[in-house]
Amino acid sequence: MIPVLIGIWVFVRGLMYVADSLAWRRRGSGDWSRYLIVGILLLVLGFLMMVDDRFGLLPVAYLLAFICLIVAFGMRRADRELRRQEHD
Repeated sequence: MIPVLIGIWVFVRGLMYVADSLAWRRRGSGDWSRYLIVGILLLVLGFLMMVDDRFGLLPVAYLLAFICLIVAFGMRRADRELRRQEHD
């Protein structure tokens, strides 16, 4: 039951990421594509967790680690841009 509940939560988070990335694209942000990729991955993972009971929590750990890496690199890039703007 727990993987199904987590699957629903992951699926909803994926929808939120996709919606936010599309809104950021309309505003001209450069990071929208990363969030779209993360959102799609979350949608797929959430769907698989809801449908298949064998798809347990270990893949969630791997996916969350991958998502954290993507977000960390995005934050690093944003920090560099902010520092560059401060010096200009």
